[in-house]
Amino acid sequence: MSFCKLWDEQYQSGSHQSIWPWSKVVSLVSRSCKDLSGKNVLEIGCGAGANIPFFISKKVNYYGIEGSEYQSQVLRNRFQEPNIHIINGDFTKAIDVDVPIDLALDRGALTCNATADIQRTIDNIYQKLTWDGVIIGIDWYSKEDFAYQNKENVTKIIDESTLEFSSGCFANIGALHFFDIDEIQKLLANFKIILLEENKTINILDRNITRVAFNVVAQKIKKTS
Repeated sequence: MSFCKLWDEQYQSGSHQSIWPWSKVVSLVSRSCKDLSGKNVLEIGCGAGANIPFFISKKVNYYGIEGSEYQSQVLRNRFQEPNIHIINGDFTKAIDVDVPIDLALDRGALTCNATADIQRTIDNIYQKLTWDGVIIGIDWYSKEDFAYQNKENVTKIIDESTLEFSSGCFANIGALHFFDIDEIQKLLANFKIILLEENKTINILDRNITRVAFNVVAQKIKKTS
């Protein structure tokens, strides 16, 4: 698979325009990386750039890879600081950053891909990270989530863990991957997992729909032979 053009359409229509830093990004980055000033930070699938102001406040060298050409240009126009670099590209194929990365962040982008693309991306991030570098994954949807458990409005099964939906909040965004603990541990086999949590939110007013997602923090370690 490659970058889903449906996301470009979503951005051009004005959808998915989150502008405030995600609270879990702020908390996990602050807990896991005490001093980022002058460090190199990679965010894959940076979307509307919600987290960029937070990283500007941290005085980092920020590299955001975004698949939507339209949204990439919006971000370049909005953030013209010399330490902010917006790259239009498909992060599942290559991490086109020519500096060693101290922190790699994914907030809900990897989960919009199929299994093989996720593993390839994580392996490529591993190659770019410094030896003490950290990867943070936020909102990786769980197989305990309502959408996976009920499989309502599924239009396509890409693989055992990856589905496409025709309606609801996951409609018109292409693939959506659902994780379990064993898969996360396998995907991050070359990392030391520092934190792994599963968060559950129940919508009392809408059929008690349960949203479940993982957050993970892991540190690069040298591969054993």
